[in-house]
Amino acid sequence: MPLCPRVPSSGRSNDQGRPSQRRARQDLATRAKINKLTVTEMTGGTFTVSNLGLTRVEHFTPIINAGQICILGIGRFTDRAVRGEDGGIELRPHVGLSLTFDHRALDGAPAGDLLTSICEEIEGMAV
Repeated sequence: MPLCPRVPSSGRSNDQGRPSQRRARQDLATRAKINKLTVTEMTGGTFTVSNLGLTRVEHFTPIINAGQICILGIGRFTDRAVRGEDGGIELRPHVGLSLTFDHRALDGAPAGDLLTSICEEIEGMAV
């Protein structure tokens, strides 16, 4: 899983057409990978992904950045022993996820739905 400490903001994307939005996102992604974003481009977002997956940290509780609504914390992948369909023990991949959100902006049910959707997407990936 790639390290993604922050997601840059593309600004007021509603003012742009789809082709312009796509070019702006591609430009931001390219410059983010080579650490060439400006401070302005790294602020103003509403959602952050914090990945400690390259460390020994399996679970953590990230703190929301000022002015944002949510932050998703991703821990490292580990193998966990689980009971298989035949009743035996199998090792399966496991990753710790933690979604911290501002209750003033988002109710717990939609936040839980979002985290469930993320889990389902991860579980659906080929290992």
